[in-house]
Amino acid sequence: MLKKTMERGLESLEKNGFLGSVRKIPKKIRDLQTRELPYEKWRRRHLPTRRELKEELGHVFPVMPVFTVLICKQGMADGFRPDLCAGTDFSGKREVLLYEGGRDSLKSILAQARGEYIVLSGWNETFPEDAIYWFTAAINAHPEAALIYADEDCVSKDGKHYYEPRFKPDLSPYYLLSTNYIGHPLLFRRDVLEALLEEAGAGVPQRDLEYALLLLALQTCKKRIVHIPKVLVHRISAGEAVDQEDHGPGEADLIRQYYEKAGHPAVIEASPYKGIWYTRFIRPRDPLVSVIIPTKDHVPDLKRCIGSIEQKTTYRNYEYILIENNSTEPGTFSFYKELKEKNSRVRLIEYKGDFNYSAINNLGASRASGEYLLFLNNDTEVISPSWMEDMLGYAMLPGVGAVGARLYYPDGTIQHAGVVLGFGEVAGHCFVQQKQGAEGTCRRIVTPQNYSAVTAACMMIPREIFMKAGGFFEGLAVAFNDVDLCLTLGKMGLDIIYDPRAELYHYESLTRGYEDTPEKQKRFAGEIRQIRERWPGKFDGNDPFYNPNLTRISQDFSLKRKSEEADI
Repeated sequence: MLKKTMERGLESLEKNGFLGSVRKIPKKIRDLQTRELPYEKWRRRHLPTRRELKEELGHVFPVMPVFTVLICKQGMADGFRPDLCAGTDFSGKREVLLYEGGRDSLKSILAQARGEYIVLSGWNETFPEDAIYWFTAAINAHPEAALIYADEDCVSKDGKHYYEPRFKPDLSPYYLLSTNYIGHPLLFRRDVLEALLEEAGAGVPQRDLEYALLLLALQTCKKRIVHIPKVLVHRISAGEAVDQEDHGPGEADLIRQYYEKAGHPAVIEASPYKGIWYTRFIRPRDPLVSVIIPTKDHVPDLKRCIGSIEQKTTYRNYEYILIENNSTEPGTFSFYKELKEKNSRVRLIEYKGDFNYSAINNLGASRASGEYLLFLNNDTEVISPSWMEDMLGYAMLPGVGAVGARLYYPDGTIQHAGVVLGFGEVAGHCFVQQKQGAEGTCRRIVTPQNYSAVTAACMMIPREIFMKAGGFFEGLAVAFNDVDLCLTLGKMGLDIIYDPRAELYHYESLTRGYEDTPEKQKRFAGEIRQIRERWPGKFDGNDPFYNPNLTRISQDFSLKRKSEEADI
């Protein structure tokens, strides 16, 4: 290693000279600080030192509960050692019990347990030494917690290699209603687990039992579910990925029953991705959707946008609200006239002021007749025929504030798959420029789920909710108005949902151009300052639908870089 380093140094001196090589040193240092680390290196960097571990295990909390680890014996391999589970004994505060599998067996062994908190575990899992320390810390920080979960990874059978980390978001209800992203470790208050087992009924097979308990917890104690953003369980594996588990139709039945119990009949369909379920809601009616499109010249783009909607969209009860903003090309107005003559859905409204995305869309919303508003950029093109009704299905659920789509650049790479707070100085799109067909970390590109925000380039929102939120904030004329609106909706207690089934191309910035002039850059900097003032601290802390172990330097959900370590 040293020899190779010296050789590279000599090559640099020969090629660039002494001063040239010295000038490259700061860049090399920056590259080392921002380069993505392999997981095993990242993990070693975050392991507690012997001193830290001794301090953790010697720490006395105000509440020192007893834990019982319950391990299902189904499929147990020879040589299994229960003593490896749940890390150290932590001063006698844990016990390990085995059960045969199934609800009745779990209830029976639970009656014998002495623990106040129950850890459900698989026989092929092991816990780090400080797992119970972190469980205890979480219980003391959140005494109301009914259910606690954490991050996880895989470990080879010889215990030498760690891989496939799953860094999870905090509770994301619609993510959980699409797949069991929570997995393990799974820590219940004993009384909560007993109540959930009673409600689960006797017919749930062992394979689906934990998912059934999670969905029941989502119904009964949603606000008492806590996430610890640390890897607290290792799945012992021969090399297969964590996601490659057996997912049967029982999960689909559980999701369907959840929605039926809430009064929302639905059909649950297997997605093309193992373990991911897609929900199609059975609508009691087909409300009018107002498709609000700001436009200025660029007739070919508007023609492509509307043409794709007309040709591909399966949902039929919609209208167009076109907001004309200072077009100058004669052909534009000829096209408007032709469009209105041919298409009775089209209504044209004129906005004469300078470009202000928020004000333009607010005007469109005020003139719309639809019960649901679909804000859509004129530089989009529909891909999936069911896009509008898929978004509408979620938008019609009580408690949903807005629904966003999966958008692609013209080359087929991802332009938008949700928005995370803290990318850049404010927020940014997820998985930008990942290839079409990519699944993303924990399959988040292809799974419906909650996010803090979605882009208004394609966003559906109930009209009543939009008006209660006050519409788009017109002080943000171009950038971050959608983030601002979504944060307002979140403050109102409403969910923001990303639906990957709604797929469109987005030929971004065709109408207004890029931030490539001093004037635009000054305006952009002002909008950054303004939204940060409106939401103090919101973009500096952890986004609940992200994970503090992941980087904010790139938008690919990779691990936090060395230069960011001070932020942990």
